[in-house]
Amino acid sequence: MNMSNFYAINVKNSLDQEQFHAFLGMLTPERQKRIQAFLRFEDSVRSLVPEVFLRLFVQKEFGISNDEIRFSTN
Repeated sequence: MNMSNFYAINVKNSLDQEQFHAFLGMLTPERQKRIQAFLRFEDSVRSLVPEVFLRLFVQKEFGISNDEIRFSTN
């Protein structure tokens, strides 16, 4: 039987600017630009946090460095 794990992230307690920019630095320049294009800071955080979480998860679980992680879209 395949075991699934579910994770939840509470982004209601927003990041401060320093944390935001530290996490933003983990992403590609293209992704950074898209996230910074949001008009509301809260929307930027909602877009940033899940991707950072996923990157940290992949790094921990699979031993892959952040520089090696690539996401694509259709």
